[in-house]
Amino acid sequence: MRDPLDGLWCDEDFADWYPRDGRPSLSPAQLATVCVLQFLLSLSDRQAAEAVRCRIDFKYAMAMELDDPGFHHSVLADFRDRLAEGDRADRGAGSDLLEDLVDEDWGRRYGRPVRRGKNPTKPKTRILDIGKDAVRLLEHLYRHGADRTSGPRIQALRQIMVQNYHRDAAGHLRWRTAETEGGPGLPPSSWAIVSPYDPSARYAWHGHIIS
Repeated sequence: MRDPLDGLWCDEDFADWYPRDGRPSLSPAQLATVCVLQFLLSLSDRQAAEAVRCRIDFKYAMAMELDDPGFHHSVLADFRDRLAEGDRADRGAGSDLLEDLVDEDWGRRYGRPVRRGKNPTKPKTRILDIGKDAVRLLEHLYRHGADRTSGPRIQALRQIMVQNYHRDAAGHLRWRTAETEGGPGLPPSSWAIVSPYDPSARYAWHGHIIS
């Protein structure tokens, strides 16, 4: 949960919700994350506060230390009261940067979890469709949102595209294959990105040593 929500809000977004004097408050960004989890799991305030205190998945989602004692359940009601003041709840509108890009086809392809499975139907077609969508996304971002293209996720997507796709002589997108199969070759496994978590954490196996 922390990974898809990462960067969606931060403590600075809530700076004007709290007085500048008085004792330090809990992280409002963390409380916002708890509220999302509480809604998804249909938890009461007491149950949500207990989950923060004792569940590892909640602590990970909130980037808390394992021995963090959490907070009293009444804090959640206070946070919601602050959220209900004025127009605060309406400030979460998303950017319209992708409005012209996302169409009905994208909804059909990505509106549900994508699973290739052991025997996917038309796997090459699906692979090329996904590659073309990624190219369209990158081109759109560089054309209309160049100030946002330096982020780690965009850079990771660029690297994934380079290592998995190439263009043939006619300019058509093609899936990379190993040189032994007559293809353009694949990147060394030591720097290839194989999961969304690779930019921050990598797994390697050298003989009997795992790092």
